[in-house]
Amino acid sequence: MFDGYHPAKIKDELVLSDYMYACIIPEHYRNEIKELIQPEIADKVYYFPQNGLGLWDWSEKVYEFVEKEIVSSVIIR
Repeated sequence: MFDGYHPAKIKDELVLSDYMYACIIPEHYRNEIKELIQPEIADKVYYFPQNGLGLWDWSEKVYEFVEKEIVSSVIIR
């Protein structure tokens, strides 16, 4: 598993549907990735345009989305 920065090793399996709140994928990978997404997590996958953003700006855009859209909805539950 690779989060774009930190590689992780997982023994046996990690059930993403139980632990994942969001998966952000650059829009230009949509066609390549979409068919690989399992139905259990499809509603947690978001595609954003990168528009030439560098790593830091992309990360900031993703964090802002997660804080605003994901974290607030989890806290409300």
